[in-house]
Amino acid sequence: MTPQTCIVCCVIAFTASGALSAKECRIRGDEALNEARANGFRFEAQLIGGDGTCSFSEGRFLAIASLSTPERADSATQQTASANISCVATGFAGRRISAHWKLKAMSIAGGSFVFKAPPQIGTDDLAFSIAYDTNPGAPIVLGIDFLTLEGADCTDWRRAFTEARPK
Repeated sequence: MTPQTCIVCCVIAFTASGALSAKECRIRGDEALNEARANGFRFEAQLIGGDGTCSFSEGRFLAIASLSTPERADSATQQTASANISCVATGFAGRRISAHWKLKAMSIAGGSFVFKAPPQIGTDDLAFSIAYDTNPGAPIVLGIDFLTLEGADCTDWRRAFTEARPK
């Protein structure tokens, strides 16, 4: 799998007359996640293959293979990770941000994944689904690095989440 990210620089957009039309606001991922979770957006991870754990914790999607102890007596103290595990995760599910805001970019960092359903750039729908795997002994931790939202006032970006609507 290869990393899939969308990156857009922060800019201020002006109309032909020079009047302020909209701002692109780059928001740290942890701040956006905290605001989204506080306003009813769902984040979850599910194990779809292998022996281990897939979870969403402290703003990160995790995948950790279970440890197993070899059956031979002379190596009873050694533990090794079991086979690869596969996970599917969803983020920003169940709600749409305020109609006055639009997603311009989202960056997910920390490892390899594939979008099963990417976020809808240019809309108020941030929901996404990703699939990711981990190799034995190599846990994976994925997190939302940043979001870029387009709206009227970057100092008031939290309104995108506090005025969110059900899907």
